[in-house]
Amino acid sequence: MPGWGGPNCDIILPSHSKLLPSNYRNEKLILTNQKKRVTRELTTNTNVKLSAIETTSKTATIWWQYSGNSASPDSNRQTLIQYTTEENFRNANIGSGTCGTCQQIAPLTRSPVVILSLEGHTKYVLRVLVILNNNEESILYGDWQHFTTKGHPDLPLVSGMIIENNNAKISYGNITHNGGYDFRDYFLYLQLTLASDPENCGQNCKIVKLPDLKGNVLIENLKENTTYRYRFIAENPVGESNSKWQTFATKGKPDKASISQIVTAPNTATISWNPVTFNGNYKLREVEYRLEYQKWDSKSLPKNVACGDCLQSAVNPADHSHMIVGLNTNTTYSVRLIAINKAGSSYSEWQLMTTKGVPERPQIRNFITTVRVATVSWRPITKNGGYPLNDVTYYVEYQIYVRGTNIGAGNVCRSYQSIRTSNNELISIPNLRQNTTYMVRIVAENKAGRSFSDFTYMATKGLPGNLLPFEVNPGVFTVNVTWKPVAYTGGYDKALITYVVEYAERNSSSDTLITGPCNVCYKRTIPLDSQNYHLTSLKSNTAYILRLTATNAVGTVYGQWSETITKGDAYSAAFNSSGQGYVKIRHTPQRIESTYIVSLRFKPAGTTVKDGLIFFLNNGYEEIIEQTSLLLYLHEKKLEALFVQRDGSLQVKSSVDVEPENWYHATANVSRETLTVTVNGRTQSANLGRTLTFNEFFNYAPYIGGVFDYTFLPVSASIKVVRGFHGCIKRVSVNSVKQDMENPAQQLYSWRCAP
Repeated sequence: MPGWGGPNCDIILPSHSKLLPSNYRNEKLILTNQKKRVTRELTTNTNVKLSAIETTSKTATIWWQYSGNSASPDSNRQTLIQYTTEENFRNANIGSGTCGTCQQIAPLTRSPVVILSLEGHTKYVLRVLVILNNNEESILYGDWQHFTTKGHPDLPLVSGMIIENNNAKISYGNITHNGGYDFRDYFLYLQLTLASDPENCGQNCKIVKLPDLKGNVLIENLKENTTYRYRFIAENPVGESNSKWQTFATKGKPDKASISQIVTAPNTATISWNPVTFNGNYKLREVEYRLEYQKWDSKSLPKNVACGDCLQSAVNPADHSHMIVGLNTNTTYSVRLIAINKAGSSYSEWQLMTTKGVPERPQIRNFITTVRVATVSWRPITKNGGYPLNDVTYYVEYQIYVRGTNIGAGNVCRSYQSIRTSNNELISIPNLRQNTTYMVRIVAENKAGRSFSDFTYMATKGLPGNLLPFEVNPGVFTVNVTWKPVAYTGGYDKALITYVVEYAERNSSSDTLITGPCNVCYKRTIPLDSQNYHLTSLKSNTAYILRLTATNAVGTVYGQWSETITKGDAYSAAFNSSGQGYVKIRHTPQRIESTYIVSLRFKPAGTTVKDGLIFFLNNGYEEIIEQTSLLLYLHEKKLEALFVQRDGSLQVKSSVDVEPENWYHATANVSRETLTVTVNGRTQSANLGRTLTFNEFFNYAPYIGGVFDYTFLPVSASIKVVRGFHGCIKRVSVNSVKQDMENPAQQLYSWRCAP
């Protein structure tokens, strides 16, 4: 008001700034003016009375009246209303005097009056001022009256929250007002969302109307281990009040634990893991761990969650490692870690672990033996029972084999030498016995124990075995030796054994035979593919000693001496019943142009005539029939002649029946296209139909009386005779050239024939 207040204004007020305005009744006020000082006692009672105040969120409608129920103002009085917020009222220590921070409405002419632009849900104070006689120096102050504008409703306070698994129970209450409205117009809602921006959650928000203004709300079927945002919404006729967004997290299973290390031993496995850092919103100390494991044969990891065949091992929650005992050695297991809380279990990934064990069984690759030393080689192991490969020790075990010895696994041998590096693959065993069979095996050893290879037999090298007795059959100038190889080669391949026949003339002056090397003996190496050998160029009617020797890399063994006497010479030859004997005539090569004539005399021996070869000549290799051949032989008591060429053959059979112990004169004539056989003057012939030609020399000596089995090879289906002639043959000539049987180059199984 003009003229009031300022530095020249002295206002004495009682110290009641914190008292309610109603306490200012009947107080004495001393008012001063700048121009003059007027002192008088005024009462705060006026004849203006407030009858009602009605508020909205922005306005207050004031009904008032004068005393005497007059609604019209006195002409001597001026009425005004002052109002301010309770907060300003208190802060300014406004009493019953002036109010510099108040707003006022004046003059009051008619009831009611509306105060506009108020703040919603705000406490105000107001009073009526009366200016007497329009004199501003005379003011009467009415009592301060309180009113509150309407506003948004109050929000509840959360007094508690219980979260169990997928449910949340929220306790709320302590709603103090409804913005000036009756609580019947109060409506309460709960808004829930998963959205990270809840203000714009849209359809992702869920709103639930709460029936009570105080109590509990249960939210069910929430997602586990999930953070939710919620707020309360209170509604009255003014509008809504929204609380701040708050969060809560549902409980759930713990995070998956992860196995960090597995250390295995032969029968145990120590599992270490990293503890979970999130226990589904439970306290970390409330998590439990279990290990689950099972034998596993596959290389791929299990895919199942449930494991009915698994074994479980509970562990101390405070520990982050655990030892599983009672496992099998050298066995693969699948193992996983389970983290458990009230909400359930979480499983780590399956891992494979293999317990330690003995090495895999070594395998002997081969061995090489000499007389006194054996070198054994083996394949290095590729699995050492889970230990490093360089952590294996090898042993070789061996003993002399004794027939009937059980060679199964076991400590039946003494170990000879250890090798402590995994890349070694062989070992030499010295000081063995020669010509001795041993049992040998390799042992692989690690911290878990030993594994054994199978036993293998090996024999040291030595001299060949004993030579068997041999047969000798003397001729006039030859001796045929029939022998057999040794049964034991001393450990060497049979092809590496050399056989030699040693012979010398018997010295009658000495009865002692040589037991060691024979320096005076003739030596002939025997081919391995034949068990017959012919000593030639010997003296007739002479005593010889013979023996066989067998030699390998170790040395030579000597057979027993045998004695024989060569036969005397003869002009004819007789052949024994074995049918294997023959006489090979010394023959001067001659060119045959167009005619070939063989003439001889023969006498079958015994009581019956036996089939057998009498004469054989060919111009091919000595031991293989090829090119052109001529044969004379007895067959079913008939003399037959066979002429063979590559492009054809011709056969003629004599008509004369041959009887035993009778001499017969026979000729065979090959001329142009004809083969003719004559026996004792009776002739048979056959024609080939083309010219029989001798386009090469017959430059090999004929065989008389037969050939050896290995010499005579069939050249056609017609030649089947292998047996030699049984009887006597004499006066053999080829193309009128007499063949010398008195001193043949070779002669076997023959003796003198009667004239």
